[in-house]
Amino acid sequence: MDNTELTSIAERICTPYGFTEVKAELEPFPALKITWMRSSDWIHLQVSDFLAEVPAEIIEDLLTTLMERIMGNMDAENSDRAKECLLSDEFTERNRPLAMERNGLIGPEGRKTDLEALAARYGEGLAVGWTSDTVIHNSKLLRFILVPVVLDGHDEAVAAVIAHEAAVWRFAEPFKPKGLDVEARCRIAVNEAGLDLGWDEAQTILKAASCEDDEEDDYEDDEEDDDDYEDDEEDDDDY
Repeated sequence: MDNTELTSIAERICTPYGFTEVKAELEPFPALKITWMRSSDWIHLQVSDFLAEVPAEIIEDLLTTLMERIMGNMDAENSDRAKECLLSDEFTERNRPLAMERNGLIGPEGRKTDLEALAARYGEGLAVGWTSDTVIHNSKLLRFILVPVVLDGHDEAVAAVIAHEAAVWRFAEPFKPKGLDVEARCRIAVNEAGLDLGWDEAQTILKAASCEDDEEDDYEDDEEDDDDYEDDEEDDDDY
């Protein structure tokens, strides 16, 4: 699917909702998501290119649900066929390697922590790797966990991160945001694994690394507000 076909689908779905000008583009996002900007009569959609190979009817279903939510029907859910497609092994295997790469995947060479052994013990069959980022990456749909490399050498902290993120995958419902109840159950899972101190250590290290990253940013990021349009997104947790 290219941008021309995607825009054609988007026009077909969005026009009945009052949008007279519709634009849709595939974007190489690191996460599976759709972002949008809209006014009263135009809408601009940016769609993850991980969806480029799915059938047109799946895009139609996803955009229909998105339009319903934009119009205020927050209970709108995706069709069974869309869920089946996005949860399929074929979709995961096709897109997971690139998603992991885009989220900073780096090789295991020279690491102190045996990530493979900890993944086998706590990862529940999910793909696990290192990331150069200072945040944990976890995709429920593409079924992977990326552990920040700043935790290398802190085995209990790494184990706690894997156990926690695997619990997120186990407890959080696909296509719905992770609620506070899910986070509480994940923390219980970490404690039951005897890794509560490791989780605290991981949070301390990651917070310090994040602060160091912030100090290295020597530019000012100005954001302009425009009351005439809305800018939002739906990501891996939402659909």
